[in-house]
Amino acid sequence: MNLSKYQFWISYFQDADISRHVCWHAMTRIVGRHHNCSLTEREKTANDLINLHKSCSQNFKDYSSTVTRPYDNYLVLAGHILWELWHETSEDKYFWTAIVNLDQALNQSPASYFLRFVLIKFLNQSGAVEVSNRIHSGLELKHVQLDSLGYVLSRHIQTCGHFHSTIGLFSSTLKFFNSNYKDVIALID
Repeated sequence: MNLSKYQFWISYFQDADISRHVCWHAMTRIVGRHHNCSLTEREKTANDLINLHKSCSQNFKDYSSTVTRPYDNYLVLAGHILWELWHETSEDKYFWTAIVNLDQALNQSPASYFLRFVLIKFLNQSGAVEVSNRIHSGLELKHVQLDSLGYVLSRHIQTCGHFHSTIGLFSSTLKFFNSNYKDVIALID
């Protein structure tokens, strides 16, 4: 892998510069520039974003494990592009590229919930819900988050036959709702 073309200018970046660059890539995706490209161009874009993430992770090592890193969003964007490529072509190389890179990044940056969500999305679709459940529990959802983000896992975990884990997820959500139903109703209104 040739990271040298990224490492030169990444070494001059600060956190704000990385956030601005990630935002630029996100905006180009929002306006549809990634959708009008061929498969090879989108694959190249995803690989470029992965390489940017790797280059940043080599140059920026001052983060603690409880802080989200701004350059993790390069990999989040690459994950979304790889998701589309995987669904359009049914080629497993896109799935494995996404899974391996997301998992490695999550080991370096365990506080990044965006990485967790994209990895959970891939794992749920492939039927690996037990691993997905482990990653989901790492989100440490509390209170109303259980009610609003429990759907990310609940449908997949029960349809894949993991009933013990399903009962645990549903019972924790039900315990929260029963003890705080007035607060939940107030938040919904």
